[in-house]
Amino acid sequence: MTTGILSLIVVAFTFAFPESPRWLALKGRYDEARQVIAIIDDVEVDSEHVDFILTSITSMNEVYAEKASFSSLFKYGREKMVYRLLIASATQLYSTMSGSALITYYAETLFTTVGLSHNMSKILGASDLTFKLLCCAIPFFLIERAGRRRLLMISGAGMSICMVSQQSQLHLWSAFLLYSLLHSILSSVFRLTKDTATASPPRYADH
Repeated sequence: MTTGILSLIVVAFTFAFPESPRWLALKGRYDEARQVIAIIDDVEVDSEHVDFILTSITSMNEVYAEKASFSSLFKYGREKMVYRLLIASATQLYSTMSGSALITYYAETLFTTVGLSHNMSKILGASDLTFKLLCCAIPFFLIERAGRRRLLMISGAGMSICMVSQQSQLHLWSAFLLYSLLHSILSSVFRLTKDTATASPPRYADH
C-alpha cells in the first residue's frame, strides 16, 4: 500500500520536471533550454556558462542527432551502444535474480515467516530500506571523482564476494545438516546392533 502511494507521488511530480536541455535544443526551444541549464547549474540565464553549455549541446546535436536511431542500440560502432545496452540490461537482470527486489517488497513477510513478531518484522524491513537509501547516496559523492566504470566494477566485485560467501555458508550448513543426519542414523544402527548383541539369549523351558 505504501509503495503504491509513493509511486503515485513520483508520477504526479514527473509532470512538473523540466525537459532535458539537449532535447529542448534539438526541438529548437533554446530559451527553455537556457532556463533549465541555469537552474541546474545555479547561474544566471544570460551568463557565459550557460552560453558555453548550450553551444556544446547544439554542436553535439548537429553531429549525432541525425545519426541516432532505434537500430543504433543494437550496433557496436564507435559509441559501443550495444555494449552499453548489454551492461545495463545484465546489471538489472542480475540484480533481480539475486533477490534484491524480493527482499525489498516482501521483507516484512519473510521476517514474519522465520518466527519474528509483526512489529519486529516491520522494524527490520524499514531498517533494510533505510540502509539501502544510505548506500545509494554514496555514489552521488563519488561518481565524479572515481568515475562510473570504477564504481560499477567495485560494486559488482563486492556483490560477487557477498554472493559467493552466502553460497559457501549455505553449502557448509547443508553439509553440516547432512553430517548430523548420517551421524544420527549410524548412531541408531550401532546402538541397536550393540543392544541386540549383548542381550541375553532366550531361555527355553525344560521338557
